[in-house]
This record gives sequence, C-alpha cells and structure tokens, in this order.
Amino acid sequence: MRAVFGHSWELLTPEEQQGFSRLAVFRGRFTRQAGQAVTGATLRQLMTFVNKSLVRRDADSGVYQIHELMRQFAEEQLEAAGEWRLCAPNTAGTISRRSCSCGATCSPTVRL
Repeated sequence: MRAVFGHSWELLTPEEQQGFSRLAVFRGRFTRQAGQAVTGATLRQLMTFVNKSLVRRDADSGVYQIHELMRQFAEEQLEAAGEWRLCAPNTAGTISRRSCSCGATCSPTVRL
C-alpha cells in the first residue's frame, strides 16, 4: 500500500502535497470550509484530491472524507515536512469555531 500511496504522492505538485498532507489532521469527515481553513487548499485543489481518489466527497452533502490509511500516510508526510505543529493549531481553532454538523473531528494525535 505504501508504494501505491507513494506513487500517488509523487504525482502531486509541491503545493498539492502540502495541502493534502495537512488533511491528516482530520479523522473522519470534514466540510470544504474546514478543509480549506486548515490546509490553505483551494476548492480546485480539494477537487484534485477527489479526482485522484485521495479523498472522497459525498455528492449529496458535499462533505469530504479521507480514508484512514491514506490519512496516516498524509500524517507521515506532514511530520516529515515539519509542519504538524504549524497545522494543528489551525485545526483546533477551525473545529472549535464550527458546529461541525458534518461530524468533522481532529485526529486524536493532534499535539498542540
């Protein structure tokens, strides 16, 4: 699986890699607004992740979800880039400011 994830990772631009790795802070579902606030990704980048099957988007609700194995891979990339501490505070603020009716949750390993 790591080889498959690694290949998909290499097909992303550096900006897409950064945005995708930041999605690792979400466990479960997240809204477009939460995803953009935490990752800095554009709507186009989020749709790129969907089109490349890195993230799922529910057509009815518009809510996004990253598979747990893919999330773990993204977390490794985020930590390797030294960005975990930069991204986690954004997540905490974003999650606490929203009602999270979509069920968005932070990864329990978020270190603030």
